[in-house]
Amino acid sequence: MTTAESAETVRKIADLLRVAAFQRRITQGAIAKSAGLSRSAVSEYLNGHTAIPLSAYLDLCAALRINPNDLLDEAQAGLSE
Repeated sequence: MTTAESAETVRKIADLLRVAAFQRRITQGAIAKSAGLSRSAVSEYLNGHTAIPLSAYLDLCAALRINPNDLLDEAQAGLSE
């Protein structure tokens, strides 16, 4: 995977997490509290400004009640289009 592909994957994952939060009407503050992260970190992750560490990714998925493997599959499928 090239650096450009990696950056695009990070953005796609962030987009999917952001959409999931919007659809569930969960604020970044509520996500942060549930995931044990700062609101500023959640903002950075969901806006694609910062790559999401694996532990934070798993915490975000748990807070949003998303299967982490399904989200990765969806991100990869979206990149293939």
